[in-house]
Amino acid sequence: MARYEMPIIIKALGNEGVKAALKRHILRLLDNDQVIFDVKNLGLKRLPQVYRVVGEKQYEGHYFLINVDGPIEGLRRAMTLSNKDNEIIKCHSCKIDDGWRPPCEAPNAPACEFGEIRNPNYEKTAKTKHGFRAF
Repeated sequence: MARYEMPIIIKALGNEGVKAALKRHILRLLDNDQVIFDVKNLGLKRLPQVYRVVGEKQYEGHYFLINVDGPIEGLRRAMTLSNKDNEIIKCHSCKIDDGWRPPCEAPNAPACEFGEIRNPNYEKTAKTKHGFRAF
């Protein structure tokens, strides 16, 4: 099974309202065969744009980051249910690949050179005049 990261934004409710919405979302994930590794609270922040949830404009939201593992079908079901929830502003998921290595560190890989290359026609472009002063 693949590991997923799920950022979630909950309305700026009181502490009890945020706890209830987060608990409802986590129970929804557990009901859909997901294993939860950790939940990080990123705090109350201003939203990048104004969102409308059930006809109300939202300017702030509580940000959470949830790491889950489980089948993709269960994750899709949980996300569709969370999109219908009135207290959740946004909910997405993305796959985490823990085994990533740079191509230079792969076995039998050639040595990587990250030197800067000049533009191949550098001399030609540096000598020509561009724009308004060229005439």
